[in-house]
This record gives sequence, structure tokens and C-alpha cells, in this order.
Amino acid sequence: MTTSKYIMHALNQRLIAEWQELDITYPLWLTHVVMDEVYYTATLILTCVTGFEVGVIIGMVWTVI
Repeated sequence: MTTSKYIMHALNQRLIAEWQELDITYPLWLTHVVMDEVYYTATLILTCVTGFEVGVIIGMVWTVI
């Protein structure tokens, strides 16, 4: 193994070890706010996508008839 590959391997292993040891705690109120916003955003996006798909299907049926 060349020196540069050895150094890159050592750095990669160090980064993996640091990432696994990473432990961040957030306040409970912040977790609730973020999770609520994610829930509502995901619900809104899912509703919009479903509505668009239904509209496309209705349009295709309407075109054929």
C-alpha cells in the first residue's frame, strides 16, 4: 500500500469512528416542532401528489371517452 493510500485509509477510518461516536441531543420542544413540521409537510406533499395523479387519470379517461 502506498503512503497516500495508507493516509487516506487512516483518515477514512478516523472519520467513521468519529461519526459513530457522534451523539447530539436536542431539546424536547425542538424535536416536537421539527417532527410536527415534517409530518405536515409530508402530508401536504403526499396529498398534492395524489391529487395530481387522480387528475392525470381522470384526464386520460376523459380523453379516451
